[in-house]
Amino acid sequence: MAETLTAERPQLLLPDAEAAFLRDGLSRAEVIGGDPRIRGGGFMLMAAAQPQRAVGPVSSWGRSRAACFLTVLFRGERPVTVFWDDDADRPAYREVERYARPAAMVGRMARFDLTPTALHPGDLTWVMDVFTRAH
Repeated sequence: MAETLTAERPQLLLPDAEAAFLRDGLSRAEVIGGDPRIRGGGFMLMAAAQPQRAVGPVSSWGRSRAACFLTVLFRGERPVTVFWDDDADRPAYREVERYARPAAMVGRMARFDLTPTALHPGDLTWVMDVFTRAH
């Protein structure tokens, strides 16, 4: 007898206010990228539900939020909105605020409105540390 496997639908594990904040941001996006492993994978389902949006995973970037943030900031070619969950609960993430502060906070979630930025030469050692530290 063959074994039947069933997969559970990924769930978005966010409080209601943060979920609404993210959903509103996604509804305004032209392109959506995200790590499908975040918060049980529900983010990618929420993103995919947005009509006429290109959606793709960015998991190859790794798990360092600060390094991903700096990559978007320094290598981006157009303005980008970044949402971070748990920002309010993790003061270590605030190190990126030397380049950009949250444009808005809802509960524990921050929204950053980034424009492409040049790396300040004096910050090169700090940026290298961000990219090489273990997370």
